Amino acid sequence: MFHIHRYMVLWEEWRVISNRDVFNGVYGMLIDDQGQIIRPAKLLTKAHHLQRGDDAVLHNNRVLWVTGDAAERKLYIHEVDAELNYRMVTLN
Repeated sequence: MFHIHRYMVLWEEWRVISNRDVFNGVYGMLIDDQGQIIRPAKLLTKAHHLQRGDDAVLHNNRVLWVTGDAAERKLYIHEVDAELNYRMVTLN
């Protein structure tokens, strides 16, 4: 018997519109250790970016990343579960 390892792949999609780069959202998909697709690519959010300087982390079987809004003095925790369900929690 062998174990299949699962990996969540997250990325930002950008498009060029009228010679401008336009953010189109954060996407995610699940693959196995052979690169086979377990869950196909899905749009997770168009409202927030992945942080370039901070890696997403695994916590309680969810992938998390943090963003912030300095002007509003808020932090946002972004969570994605193994079914690619997305949720954002705001910390004031």
